[in-house]
Amino acid sequence: SQRMMEVSRMAKLLDNCQRSFTNHEQTVLVFRKAYVNDPEKLFQDLTPFLHKVFVVFKRTSPPERLLRLFSKLATHPSANEEENAWTNKFAWETLRCCLALLKCVEKSARFRACQLIGLIIADMPEDQELSEEDYQAIQQGVIPLLTDKIPIVRIQAVFALSRLQDPEDPADEIAKKLLTLLVHDSSKEVRKECVKRIALFKETLHVVLSRIRDTSDIVRKATFTLLRERLDLSSLTIFQRNNILKSGLQDRAVSVQKECASVIKAWLPQRDDDVIKFISLFDVEDNEPEVEIIVNHLISKQEHSSTEKPPFLREISPQQAIYWRILCDHHRNQKNPDWSLIDSLMPDTTELCTVIRAHLNSEFVTGQLLKLCVHAEFQDSVSRNEMGALMKTLLKDMRTSNELVPLMLRVLRIIFKDESEYCRFVMEIISDIRDPLESSVTPEDDAIQRREMEEKFIEIEDKNAVLLAELDICKANDDYEEAARLQKESMACAAIMSKLDAELNKKEKQDEVTWLRVLAIVNNILQHTRKGLQIPSIQMLLNSTILPTVASENPIIRAPSLTAIALYCLLNKEQAERHLILFLHVIRNDQDALQYIAIKGLFDLLLFHDGLLSSEPKNSSEKPSDGAEEKSQSDDDDDEPDSQVASQESSPGPPSNAGPTADQIISTLVEFITHEDDYIQSSTCEGFAKLLVLDRLRHIKILSLLILQYFNPNTVEIESLRQTLSVFFPTFLTSTSHRRAFLDAFMPTLRTIAYAPLSSPLSKVSGADVSVWMLSLLQTDPDPNAKQSSVEPGNPLSYHESIGFDVCAEISAAPTGLGVRTLCRVLTKLKFNPENQHNIKAYRNLVESIVNEEDESRKITDKRSLRYFETVVATLKKLDKTPDEDLPEEQQMEIKPSISDRIETATIRQQEQLNQMENDYTEEQGLSQLSQSMSQSSAPRRKKLSGKRKTSLYSAEQKHDDDDEVKASETSSNILSEQNSQQDDSPEIEPDVPSASSSKRKRQTPSKKPPPKRPKTKPKAKPKSKKKPSAKPAAVKPTTPTRISRPRSDRISTSKRKKDLNQQMLDLLSSSSEDEATDSSSGFESLDSL
Repeated sequence: SQRMMEVSRMAKLLDNCQRSFTNHEQTVLVFRKAYVNDPEKLFQDLTPFLHKVFVVFKRTSPPERLLRLFSKLATHPSANEEENAWTNKFAWETLRCCLALLKCVEKSARFRACQLIGLIIADMPEDQELSEEDYQAIQQGVIPLLTDKIPIVRIQAVFALSRLQDPEDPADEIAKKLLTLLVHDSSKEVRKECVKRIALFKETLHVVLSRIRDTSDIVRKATFTLLRERLDLSSLTIFQRNNILKSGLQDRAVSVQKECASVIKAWLPQRDDDVIKFISLFDVEDNEPEVEIIVNHLISKQEHSSTEKPPFLREISPQQAIYWRILCDHHRNQKNPDWSLIDSLMPDTTELCTVIRAHLNSEFVTGQLLKLCVHAEFQDSVSRNEMGALMKTLLKDMRTSNELVPLMLRVLRIIFKDESEYCRFVMEIISDIRDPLESSVTPEDDAIQRREMEEKFIEIEDKNAVLLAELDICKANDDYEEAARLQKESMACAAIMSKLDAELNKKEKQDEVTWLRVLAIVNNILQHTRKGLQIPSIQMLLNSTILPTVASENPIIRAPSLTAIALYCLLNKEQAERHLILFLHVIRNDQDALQYIAIKGLFDLLLFHDGLLSSEPKNSSEKPSDGAEEKSQSDDDDDEPDSQVASQESSPGPPSNAGPTADQIISTLVEFITHEDDYIQSSTCEGFAKLLVLDRLRHIKILSLLILQYFNPNTVEIESLRQTLSVFFPTFLTSTSHRRAFLDAFMPTLRTIAYAPLSSPLSKVSGADVSVWMLSLLQTDPDPNAKQSSVEPGNPLSYHESIGFDVCAEISAAPTGLGVRTLCRVLTKLKFNPENQHNIKAYRNLVESIVNEEDESRKITDKRSLRYFETVVATLKKLDKTPDEDLPEEQQMEIKPSISDRIETATIRQQEQLNQMENDYTEEQGLSQLSQSMSQSSAPRRKKLSGKRKTSLYSAEQKHDDDDEVKASETSSNILSEQNSQQDDSPEIEPDVPSASSSKRKRQTPSKKPPPKRPKTKPKAKPKSKKKPSAKPAAVKPTTPTRISRPRSDRISTSKRKKDLNQQMLDLLSSSSEDEATDSSSGFESLDSL
């Protein structure tokens, strides 16, 4: 009876504790007093109650409160050693019981036991130490639960192990386990718990920071909470600070944005609440966009009161300059700008010009001040004239960076409201840059001097070659006295050659700088013009500036000139049609950097000017009939012949009277969908996606290629490509005709994946996953909130029925093929309308006929495929309301021709696919053999940029064969000269300075940073090709001077080849003009003979 009374009293105390936390402290004291000498007996009496808690899996308040009570009993602090010993004994009894339940099959027992272990460890005082045996026992018991199949158990395991980490040990096992869980766990709650509990040290910090880009917003928010509470600003690198705040402030989730704002609010007091001091931690010169986001946030939250107010007029730092500019922009962009406040932040125009002149040595500060000029007042003519004179001086000064040219021209557009007056002023600047008044040497005299220096260089080079040959003979005859004299003369020749080479390089560098400045101005004019070719000065830019630079041998000059001619063609469709051949020539033959620019420009032209992708040549006098257009479109909707997408040889083609056809344009561009360069590949896919969305192109195979690229494992790291296609496909399917095209692309895509060879990355793609994704897009109805929707929501199951018959026909065509298993698995993913019993019966008959095939040669032998068919048959029997009845013979006879046609079509497509695979394999083998033979011979024809991702488009590592460079530039020059002869409406203007392609010497292209920005990545190692041994005798002694490689024979061969090439191209042009029936593609084929 006494025992029952103790149990009833204990139950009453525990009942009060599970109702509220307020009774916990008093209950702990009662239990300690009652069992002062026997903590083991207390745990034994509480065990039945504890077991009742362990069977509750659902997280409710009563069991949570009771577990907190047990944790307090096991960790109750006391100054008395005896009481501490009592607490330790009770704690170990509790832990021993919980550790025994960690291997229990029941998930609730594992969950509650692990939770109680975590509570006890978390409530232990900081000075309490665990014995090595206890530590090992807990670690060995809890670590296996990190891989438990129940997420909440893994969460409690992370919680229990959090205080057992050793931050001083980089090889800590628990920290490694938590890092693995943080990166790879599928549960967002588990990842969130890992972020909260993991110890921060050098080895774990970068992994934790990567969670600011986690797919779950609660994990991202937990990461920012961790940064705010446990991380000091000084412990992060500049890159980490920029990345953290930029990602947080631009996050799509509002909760993450608020948490990032709290991080900034917590970090700002570490720099005395001064915005200028705060942004000095972010390297504003290299991270201007990120700093602008941060400063805008601080200004919008009114957290810049302690910062010095502009204007700053003396020794402006980069931090002050960007803060000043962003502050003015912020107030200017308000809905109701406070103009008085903006005026107080800006000095007068004269003083602003003085400040700009004083800071010309800092490009960043100058750029910020130029951006600040848009807020200046230009009401009076004095301020306009002074600012205009300053901009003119800066544009003519070659020490000013080309990055500042758009900013200076923007100021000039504000000063000159009339565009004609603005263009006239800028054209005067261009004229002064190309032909400066202070120069005493005319362009003609400069060209003569350069030619004389080159001839002198060749003469001395030949003389030096003769001396070196005689020197080798003297050494062979042991005539050392004569050898010493020859060696001295050879060294003198080498010194003269070096001097001439330096002077010629200096002249070429001056020409390069001049052309780059002119092209930077021209590109900005063409980009922002509103009147276009209506202004005569803009119309004259084509012949005076753009065309001479497009034919330059220097790729650094050709890059902005390609951008310029693309912008010029955007202003006029006729010019675009005339210069399409030029873009195709660059895409086929030039280096990757220029191919990227040409691809972007060509796609812009195709998107901006409707009708460039016509089926006939642009200058053809005959227009296709409506019937021909319908036939062409129907051929595109149905699988096009392989010739439309087949890769053409990338050989340059001379311009003919007829421009390139749509097939030539598409077949040239489609090769770059799988280009090795990520940026070219991404821009090509983006261009085709835009053409497909705008109905400028209807091409099933290109659509199929985009789907394959979306699932290609090699494009996983190309974020721009994946993001573009992720937006493209749902947008594309908002049209009924587009859905039909997407359905037509289903089988070509599935066929390519099913029959992909093992060496192809597509062999790793699951055909079932691709089919499920495509079907899910087809099932999605268009946006019901769209104002103008061209889609009528139809029955999505009809797509499944059509695909089901096509897949069955594909299997029937080759039941023992390699891709049968993939196709059979797709059948299990299809859904059919139970109301359409006719299709269900027809589909069931077709499936059963495949399974019950009597011909052994046409019978499916793969066991897994047969299991897939059994699943499909079982599903169809359930859907069939009358499974014992069959279709009438009349309906069966009607269906048979359709099924036979599908099977015949599938057989043809399979054979085409296999032939294409065989051709690709043969071509791959031939290319590998060709590359091996080329590596053993002389330098390759045209070396590509090293590395899959190029850090610079024009780096010094780009070593191209000079003969090929001359050939490409001369071909471009001939193309442009032919096009110039056809331009009757544009006045010809001779350039005032020598052409950028006038130099004939062979030198290494200087390094230059490209216009398009690219992320910094580690380039791949470029294979070294074997050098061709020199035909001249080499010197024996090391004192022999090094010869500069400028062989005269190459110069002669280049000049001769140029004449031959021009003559043959003229012959081709004359023959093509006489024979009007000759197709435009003949021009491309004829150039192969050159």
